Amino acid sequence: MWMNLFKPAFVILTLLCSCTPVAEPEQTMNDNAADRPTDAEPRAYVLGEELRSATEKEKRWEEQQGGHHPRVIDGEYSFEDGDLNLLAPAQSDVDGEVRALCQRFAKSSATERTAISNSLSMDEFYVLIGFGKRAAVFGLRREETEIVRDGVIALAMIERERVDYRDILVSLSLLYHCATKLSDDPNAMFAKVATLAQPDVAELFLVFVNGSPEHRSIRASWGYDEVETKHGRGFIGWRFAKYEPKADLARIAIEISELVSNDKYIADNIEIASELPPVWLSAANDPEVSRVLSTVRGGASVAGSLRSGEHPEHHSQQFSVFLVETVDPADAQTLVRASAINAKDHFKIGVGEGSLFCLIVARSVVVGVEAFESQESLMRFSGGISEILKQYADEGR
Repeated sequence: MWMNLFKPAFVILTLLCSCTPVAEPEQTMNDNAADRPTDAEPRAYVLGEELRSATEKEKRWEEQQGGHHPRVIDGEYSFEDGDLNLLAPAQSDVDGEVRALCQRFAKSSATERTAISNSLSMDEFYVLIGFGKRAAVFGLRREETEIVRDGVIALAMIERERVDYRDILVSLSLLYHCATKLSDDPNAMFAKVATLAQPDVAELFLVFVNGSPEHRSIRASWGYDEVETKHGRGFIGWRFAKYEPKADLARIAIEISELVSNDKYIADNIEIASELPPVWLSAANDPEVSRVLSTVRGGASVAGSLRSGEHPEHHSQQFSVFLVETVDPADAQTLVRASAINAKDHFKIGVGEGSLFCLIVARSVVVGVEAFESQESLMRFSGGISEILKQYADEGR
């Protein structure tokens, strides 16, 4: 259930494995910080190890509950409705339900808090993690400390062993970023809420707030950056590659994501400081393409998830948009020409305007399942993307 409403480390890491050619496994849509080592995680991790362990502990918890238990949090966030979009999160009644639970938790005794945490399922823990991220966005927009504090309390309710703890840290990093804008002493707020949590979760809080400024930075360590949108402030993914564009690639990526979301997809992962793997151009060994990609000023990407009503196996489909700003228009046209070469395992179209180049890639990632898109069907995006790029092409000159 929780995989349908929220994409924690396990889900995105699974996409990393299934959606990217072997030559470039790190270049597909990321889980942001979940696979990035930090001060709080000194050892290496096997892919999916944390979620596998959490799932096993969740099964034992379910057995202790007799196989069925009533939900404490009745509502759920909807992935398809954009509830967990950190650029434009939709209003949700679930927020009020979670905030009421946070206030009850904060007023409870230690014994009562333990009972509350133990009564929550893994599904509900991921609702709390999702609320923490939403609270960071709304805290920024409303300049409201109280909702940020409730977001931190929500994380304090979680039992560390029944989630991938790195998902707690990512949500915590966004809340801390927001708290630094609203409070002269965010560490005090986090330390106080840590006293409500179970010891292993409290340790996560304290290690985080006592870490270096770089460790606490959402851009340096957690794979996000704050951006201003037409809806207000929000968070966009940050992928750690070179990023010195003249054009506003974040704004372009957001506009492309809106174009994608108005079609048959949900634009669920928008990132800047990302790279365009040459393998998608079917020109991995083309020295000219390699030269162009090695000198780009910056890149961005958008991942689209096919809506459930469009295909019986909608999760089998990959839809990725890559955007780069090249050094000059001639280099962008080099990429346009490379994108015209037919590929055996995916469909693609390339669009170039000025020094901006955009590539759309689509394919099925499951053997035996036909691709939803074709070379011809992808052409419906060409005009819209061209219009978006034209608006910003002069900035990239």
